[in-house]
Parts: sequence; C-alpha cells; structure tokens
Amino acid sequence: MSLNEYNDRRIRNEDKKEVIKKRKFYDWQLEKGEGAEALLGTMMTYTTQTQALFLIPETLLLIIFLANETKIPLKYSIRKSDLTYYFIFTTVIILPNLIIDIFVLHIIEII
Repeated sequence: MSLNEYNDRRIRNEDKKEVIKKRKFYDWQLEKGEGAEALLGTMMTYTTQTQALFLIPETLLLIIFLANETKIPLKYSIRKSDLTYYFIFTTVIILPNLIIDIFVLHIIEII
C-alpha cells in the first residue's frame, strides 16, 4: 500500500467518523426538540401571549360596562373601582411588556 492510498483511506475513515458525529448530533437535536420546531413553538407562545396582552383590557372594559348584565363582578366579589384599577394596570403594562419581550427575543437569537 502506497502512502497516497493510506492517506486516502485515512481521510475516508475520518470523513465517515465526522458524518457519524454530525448525524448523532442531528438526532440529539431532534430528540431534544431543538431546532426549527422549538423556535416555532417559542414564537407561537410569544404571539398568543401578545394577543392576550391586547385582549385583556378590552375584556375588562366589557366586564365594566356590562357588570349588571353579566353579574361577573358580583359573583366574584370584585368592586367596580377594582375593575377600573385592573383596566388601567393592564393598559399601562402593554408598552413595557412589549419592550421587555423585544429584548428577550434578541437574547434568544444571540444564544
């Protein structure tokens, strides 16, 4: 066996080892749920939470305006002034929450 044949065979063996190593890593990623699926799951969770962030004040407004018809505040012993505070809080918290989410998503991209 010549030196060239030996080197070719050694390179092929190393390539096979590298392919096997990459395949094992890919299988590990699939088992752990990392990759595109995990990213899509994270984004889906983020979008539903952001939708809820905007829908909660609207829902509270409906509860405030329809308090006598729905009897929700009466059933749960919530004062109307408390509902107003809840509405103000959920409205004010929207912008800071979005800013924090932007920073968190950029940190996730970096990692």
